[in-house]
Amino acid sequence: MIDRRKLTPFSLLAVLVIFFLCMLLGYIVSFALLGMPGSDGYGYYSLIVAQVISSVITFALPAVIVSSWKCNSSFDTLTDIKRVSLVGWVLAIACLTVCQPLVQWSCFVNEQLCMRMDSWENLRAFSKMTNTTIFNMMKHDTIQECIILFFVIAVLPAVVEEMFFRGTLQRMMTMTTNNAWVAIFTASAVFSLMHGDIVAFLPRFILGFLLGTIYHFGKNIWVNIAAHAFNNSLAVIAIVSSDDFNVDTLNQLQENPGPVMPIIALALTIFGVQGFIYRTRNNQESV
Repeated sequence: MIDRRKLTPFSLLAVLVIFFLCMLLGYIVSFALLGMPGSDGYGYYSLIVAQVISSVITFALPAVIVSSWKCNSSFDTLTDIKRVSLVGWVLAIACLTVCQPLVQWSCFVNEQLCMRMDSWENLRAFSKMTNTTIFNMMKHDTIQECIILFFVIAVLPAVVEEMFFRGTLQRMMTMTTNNAWVAIFTASAVFSLMHGDIVAFLPRFILGFLLGTIYHFGKNIWVNIAAHAFNNSLAVIAIVSSDDFNVDTLNQLQENPGPVMPIIALALTIFGVQGFIYRTRNNQESV
């Protein structure tokens, strides 16, 4: 467990510095082993290896370093948890599912806002480059490659990103500021920004805020990992199961979905979160 006596505002600054250094190290190691993205060395498996290396070094490594520094265990992020009932697990995953129309609407809003910026073409170019990398990793010909794809795109990012953003950054900010909502908001903003695609900032922020709320009330990082992995899996399944999916599909601008479904999704998400809070509070008070 994190010792509050060791926490200062400089601790948070140190965590961010550690994170950025690890992120830089992840890029350096990937480039050193495989060359620059787009080079001949980046085949399917090369991209997979680069993604694994980058994810582990960028997110898991700083979480382990901070846990070793502030706790008695290097993996305190994964072990310092509260018990959550099966209903709580289901509600957390359901919240990430029913909010999808709201997320899609936020994609449309985000793109409309970015289109008003002078740097829109550059933003779109970076977004397309990111989408091309994702599409190249999504290619698969065998069941083995499909299993690897699910692990690298859906499961691994959920584990390492939740370890750092919720289990480390948000938890430390909550203890330091004594304001859970400031911590959730800030961790969600950093979570979205670190994906590097400003054109998709709002949808990732909404998902991060929802995951942050679930973690604050559930106090169980594994619930977050399950919900995050399920959300990632929905995207992977949609792409893998589509016969006519191509990189142009990823690059298409979002159409206005209208207000009805996003409003319904928002209401269902709030209802689900309230149910999750109720279930986790009752369950933890009875332990």
